[in-house]
Order: sequence, then C-alpha cells, then structure tokens
Amino acid sequence: GTPDEVVYDQDKVFVSDENKGDIILTDKFRAYTREMDFSLHFCRKADPQSKGKVENVVKYVKQNFLYNRIYYNIETLNDDALGWLGRTANALPHSFTKKVPFTEWNLELPFLKPYKAHIQKVSAVSYSVRKDNTISYKSNLYSLPLGTYKGRGCTVAVYIEQGYLTIFAPDGIEELCKHQITSGQGIKIINTDHKRDKALVINEMIENISALLEDPELGKQWMATIRIAKPRYIRDQLLLTKQVIEKTTNPAIVTKAICYCIENKITSANDLKAIVTKYGQEEQEKDTVKIIQLNPLGGTLPIGATTKPDQSQIDDYKAILENKQKL
Repeated sequence: GTPDEVVYDQDKVFVSDENKGDIILTDKFRAYTREMDFSLHFCRKADPQSKGKVENVVKYVKQNFLYNRIYYNIETLNDDALGWLGRTANALPHSFTKKVPFTEWNLELPFLKPYKAHIQKVSAVSYSVRKDNTISYKSNLYSLPLGTYKGRGCTVAVYIEQGYLTIFAPDGIEELCKHQITSGQGIKIINTDHKRDKALVINEMIENISALLEDPELGKQWMATIRIAKPRYIRDQLLLTKQVIEKTTNPAIVTKAICYCIENKITSANDLKAIVTKYGQEEQEKDTVKIIQLNPLGGTLPIGATTKPDQSQIDDYKAILENKQKL
C-alpha cells in the first residue's frame, strides 16, 4: 500500500534546488509525484537528526545482514535478504519502541491507500491494426483515426506512459492519437473524432482555395505537396495560404510565388507568404521612378546650376525697332 506521506532526503535525484524551505523538484521526480497519491516531506540539509531513522535502517542492513556475508550472486543475496527479514528485521522487537515491525505493519495496513504502479515509457511496441481501425491492448479495444488501417499487416507504434497509450505511425514520428488506459476487460474506447473522414474536408478546402488563384491547377499541385510533407498541419497551412491569397492585390504575384515554391520544393505557407511579400516589394520599386540630379564629380549641384536666366520681353524689341525708324 501507499502511506499518506513519504519522507525523502534532499538527494539530487529528487531535488534540483532548495532555498529556505522552497524546494524545486527535478522534472522526472515531479512528474512521478503528480501521478502518485501521497504528500512529500524532505529532511533538512546537513541535519542528520531529521533523517536519522532512515540512515539507521541503512546502517542496520549493512551491519546486521551484510556484515561478513559471502556474496555469490544477486539471486542468492535476495533470497538471503528475504529470509533475514522474516526471522530478524521484521520479526524481532525494535530496541527502542519494543514493537515488532511485522505486527505494526498489519495494524497500519487497513489505513494504507491502494498501491498504484508507476508506468514508465518504454520502447515502442508494435501493434497490429484491426479492420475497424482499433488496436487490442489487454483485452480492450482502442480506436484509431479513420484510414489508419491500410490492409493486412498494417501496424502502429505504441508507447505506454503514465497511464496513457500514445499511438504513433509505424515510423514512431507522427503521433496519431492518445488514450487513457482503461481498467477492466472487453471495453471499446472510441474517440468520436476518429470516425470523421477529414480527407473530404481537406479536399474541399483545397478546391475552394485553388479557385481563388489565376491557375487553380497550379495551386492544387503545390498544396498537394504540403499535404504530403505536413499531414498533421495541413489545415493550418491551407488557412494561411488562403489568407495570403486574399490579402494580395496582384494575383500574378501569388502565381509567380507558387511557381517558385514548386521549382524549389518549398512546402510551407509561411515561406509562400515571405516570397509574396518580397515580390510585392520588388513591384513597388519598379513603379516608383526616382530622378536624382547630381554633379558626377562632387555629388552635389553647384549653386549656379539652379539659377534661371532673365527672359526678354517682346515689347522691349518693339521699342528698340521703333526708335531706329524715327532716327
């Protein structure tokens, strides 16, 4: 069984730091304690009085059981330890309390909480996929996304960790789903989302987005490559692609960017967005004509270059001609 409280020494396996009673647990030990149903009590640092009971047990084992004992192998040592516990450690009265440990344990047993095993993730185990898109684990059936079963011999990789089944594609990279392990037998655990044919929804999205382009077939070709490269994020990729198309005023720029992505095997809507932005900036620079007048030698215009000459009036010439005629 499990007690209400467990006393620990401040070992580096459990504690990463301590500051005046504020104890920071290591990541793995914190994950373990969250799963187990007991409270924690840590002994003070460098204080043998607070942890003497635990250390005295270690000393008792060393000096009473292991002292002068010949080691043959671990199996023999374990058998000897069980015999020593039965006739000495758990059977004789304690020198200070005068109580027999085995008797005390029987008295405390009804108050202990049920023991819950801590399940650590081990190497992936290959499970066969049934025709109904489920796997069988300990006589229970767990659902898989629609389309996981692809024929005879189809398998998935299963990790068991902290009471959950995490199911991956056979390569162990793409996560398909996650189920909490159920007690009992003959139970079918179904995730209702697994019954939906998401492929139809994605096909419809691709058709609608392609219709916004100058060349729909070109858009379908590129989005198909994204679907293969990023199947888990295809919906997010398509939504971002639609956003880029709708915000770009010049459709030719989007077409040019998609052609560039296909030629360079780019399968990311974020990259498409960056390419469209770059092409858009280049188009703006072409439309803006800048006339810069500079002295080729000094880089600036001389003062006289901006001076305009006086313009003669036609009346001045008429007056001059009239004076000549009078003379």
